[in-house]
Amino acid sequence: KVAITGGPCGGKSTSLRRIHEDLTNKGFRVLSVPEVPTLVVQAGGMIMMSKFNIQERIKFQSLLIRFQMYAEDYFTRLAEMSRSPAIVLCDRGTADPAAYVSKEEFQAIMDEEGWSWATLRDRRYDRVIFLQSAANGAEEFYSLENNVARHEGIEVAQNLDKRTLNVWIGHPHITVCANVPGESFETKILKALHSVHKTVGL
Repeated sequence: KVAITGGPCGGKSTSLRRIHEDLTNKGFRVLSVPEVPTLVVQAGGMIMMSKFNIQERIKFQSLLIRFQMYAEDYFTRLAEMSRSPAIVLCDRGTADPAAYVSKEEFQAIMDEEGWSWATLRDRRYDRVIFLQSAANGAEEFYSLENNVARHEGIEVAQNLDKRTLNVWIGHPHITVCANVPGESFETKILKALHSVHKTVGL
């Protein structure tokens, strides 16, 4: 099970498509868990966190994580039932909401639900791939147009990108695909793909 995460406009959608196509061609059954916040927005649940009080933020994120966990566990069980090698690709993961609330609020969520960093992050995924936002180092390519749930300006995106990376630091198998001067977007995507290859033994 692999979580593909990162800041806004980092290349997640492109990476997920490439990995899905590549592993399918190599004989794997690939199951893709959709990004839960985007599903919520598309279903009419667009909610501005800034309008919530602390208790509402805690409740909202707790429900979001439960939704994410259920979806991931469902597809993981399907993978276990497969008669061919299978991989579960998760569009973001259960630790991502920690980037959108304070440390104290996220700790309150974990305390209330009986979760820990080990259960939400470290033991839940075999590999985490972090794709750095274009807002950090490739600003000319930052766009709001390819995701209906994306509304962040570039400064907010830069901050969320850093916060999201900090959330995942500590996972035993994390690959950071950064925006490197002189390297193409294709090189960034290939780094993510090669990381998945290594995880599944290719």
